[in-house]
Amino acid sequence: IDGGNSVAERLMIDVLYYVGRSDESVPRVAEVRQLYGLAALIPINFEHATLTAVDADALRTLKERLSQAKTVWGQMVAGAQADPAKLMNELAVAGTAATRLTAAPIAYVIEHIGKAAAAFPQLQETLRETLALEVASALLFSELGVDSLPSIDPEYAERARTVAARLNAAVQGQPLPDAGDWMSELSRRAQDRLTMGSVVLETQAALREIEQKLDRFFRNPEDRSGLATADSAFDQIGGVLSVLGFEEPVAALRQAQQAVR
Repeated sequence: IDGGNSVAERLMIDVLYYVGRSDESVPRVAEVRQLYGLAALIPINFEHATLTAVDADALRTLKERLSQAKTVWGQMVAGAQADPAKLMNELAVAGTAATRLTAAPIAYVIEHIGKAAAAFPQLQETLRETLALEVASALLFSELGVDSLPSIDPEYAERARTVAARLNAAVQGQPLPDAGDWMSELSRRAQDRLTMGSVVLETQAALREIEQKLDRFFRNPEDRSGLATADSAFDQIGGVLSVLGFEEPVAALRQAQQAVR
């Protein structure tokens, strides 16, 4: 446009790429494609060629939705306010993403997680406890499968059927199918996550309680009744964080506690 005689190499490459992807029934496009041999340089499935071995958007969606599903499921198990419809939506989108990635075993497990989670509110308390752990384990199992993409080990596909069978058995109150040590390890990790999720929810609730008492005080400094009772909440949170080894947050918490005192 400015009248320069030189053409930037980056611009040339981009123009040739888009011409190469254009309709070759247009005479000028066909001429350029032939002149530069673009048919040999740009395969039809260029976006899905080896440069991008996996659909990045679908992979990102799958990871994000599974993460959200774990969060909502943890809230449901802990008895916190959680929207079951949100969980179903997260699983549905995750299943669609898994299908786009041609990750059939992952999509298969996600489908059974959705069915099991839908039945959760209607189950007896004893069955809920069992299903809570099985769904958490299945979500973790799905994440492990995502980490191995674009390839999925044949053994993973076989284990996916076992995970689905255990979900179905848990919903129906039947004995869970036996699995190997891999399932025991998966269950242990899932139990740790559920436990940690409960701890996080309780800690957040205690922090909100402190915030509310401080807020009431700052709005009305004459009313100091809530400040003394906040001390036990500080101790509760501090004890939990100490056990978990978070020393710096504990130090900050104790400073805040001393200021309130």
